Amino acid sequence: MPIRLYFLLMRRVPVATETFCKIWNWLQYTLVSINLLIIAFGSLERYLLVFHSRFLSQHDFLLRKLPLFISILLPMIFYTIGIFGIQCQAFYIYTNVGCGAPCFLSTTILVTIFKNIILVCLPVSLTVCMSCLLLIRVYIQRKKMKRQYHIWTNNLQMIIQLFPIIILYSIIWIPMSILFYVATFGSTSEQQIVRPLISDVFGNLKYLVNLIYPFLACFGQREIRMMFIRWRQQRNQIVRPIEMGSTTQKH
Repeated sequence: MPIRLYFLLMRRVPVATETFCKIWNWLQYTLVSINLLIIAFGSLERYLLVFHSRFLSQHDFLLRKLPLFISILLPMIFYTIGIFGIQCQAFYIYTNVGCGAPCFLSTTILVTIFKNIILVCLPVSLTVCMSCLLLIRVYIQRKKMKRQYHIWTNNLQMIIQLFPIIILYSIIWIPMSILFYVATFGSTSEQQIVRPLISDVFGNLKYLVNLIYPFLACFGQREIRMMFIRWRQQRNQIVRPIEMGSTTQKH
């Protein structure tokens, strides 16, 4: 994020060297992929936690620990081998984001498919589908859940916290996934159109989303919302006597 901000302000990379460009590319590609995979597996786990909690607890390693290891290790291994291990002819443009895309991504279509489809489109699709399925199923079964007040309260709290995050996530990543799909399977002219959109437009917006996520998650917490409501009430109680006092003095 600081490197991206520097680039947006100065329109050039902070350190114009091959090593820096490789490290920047490794960081931005790896961290984005880890983030998408963790969110995707988290959405699946959240659904199982609500409707199949016993099944989830019985397969804790397979459904919780193993996906976390995969989410972290798979992008790290893929981009470490690709950026630092594969020998290819690289052209570094120090006025482009990341000095340009890593050269190994254009070595074969299989690498492009793995990077764009497996590490981007599939996690986004899984996240959106599982989150929508969770919201729909909770809404359909709300009457049954209300009989179990504690479970219904926890699920409602989770939905309040989840809904704005999913909306924001979908606004950015659904269009971006479509662009990645076109960049993978589209014609040459279509790829030339979508690539600047991915790197210059949505590539910057995804960082903005990451900055907003914590605030949405915090405001989704009931305790924080209640603190904010109490603060507003106390503020209004302080302001009103002052206004009444100034009105009395005028009369």
